Amino acid sequence: MKSYFDKGRLYTLQLEICNICPQECNYCYTKLEGNLGNVVPKSKIIEIIDDASTLGAKRIEWLGGDPICHPDWEELLKYAHDLGIKNNIWSSGYYFKDKGVSKKAIKLTEEGIISVHFDSITRPIYEKLHSNDFNEFRINLLEGLRTLIDLGKDPNDIYNCVTLTNLQTKGDYKETSEYFKHNFGIKTTFVVYKPVYSGFEFAPAPEEVRAASVVKNKINGSDMSPIPQCVDRYYCGTTMSVTNNLHLTPCSRIRQSFGNINSRRFIDCFKENFEMLLKIPLRDLDNLPKCKNCERNTDCWGCRGNAWHYQSDVLGMDSKCWR
Repeated sequence: MKSYFDKGRLYTLQLEICNICPQECNYCYTKLEGNLGNVVPKSKIIEIIDDASTLGAKRIEWLGGDPICHPDWEELLKYAHDLGIKNNIWSSGYYFKDKGVSKKAIKLTEEGIISVHFDSITRPIYEKLHSNDFNEFRINLLEGLRTLIDLGKDPNDIYNCVTLTNLQTKGDYKETSEYFKHNFGIKTTFVVYKPVYSGFEFAPAPEEVRAASVVKNKINGSDMSPIPQCVDRYYCGTTMSVTNNLHLTPCSRIRQSFGNINSRRFIDCFKENFEMLLKIPLRDLDNLPKCKNCERNTDCWGCRGNAWHYQSDVLGMDSKCWR
């Protein structure tokens, strides 16, 4: 990945293939954008995969909604897999109780991961963040995790990814992480809540994010000093997103469009906008003066989502940085 970063190339494509999902997160940006029930046509997705392969992309993060809700999800992942692209599935987790679904997902994520999404094992907190039935979803998700593991998916390649809000930072994230680690042997990671169309009510303070990052590393067995990004700059600088309404953005959590491919080829639009999509100017630390003296500036350049949501500038400073 570092060689891709140094050369300014696309390594990972985040691909939203629908906005359908059984979980009903109240903060979900794909839901709040409207056009519920949107499914990207199979032919368009295959075209995008072909272009990504031509560009040398090595990995697709399959997003939704829940990508399992796309009627052609299996065929699409197989198509990418056969081109030598690694698949990662980011799902609600609701459907993996079905052995047929789990078997297909395991086969198509060889060398990749499967992530589920359960924000909290505490019912009152979960219900503030979601509109679906807590017990029904919990039962299905836990059965699905057990099915995945029983059918052979390595727990080290299964994650629970939560959206970290200020509701979970008083100990709930720790409890949820320990629950999944103890009962399933899987790690719980997080992406930090961003006020995408849903306001600032749930936004955690920087010190809360830092504390949760320390907890995450401790439970997951990492001795790395945490950084304010959910990922490092090498991932961030080689990754971009195609939304379910076919906008090209620098990250799935940044909804600023740098081109729409509804009637264009992905590869053409990408080449026109790759500097913003891959954050090329940030490779020069003179463009991030407050980062120049940070001991972690070889790994981190601040969260681009924070820069956009709070400063309206994808390439700006991360005002929520706690280092």
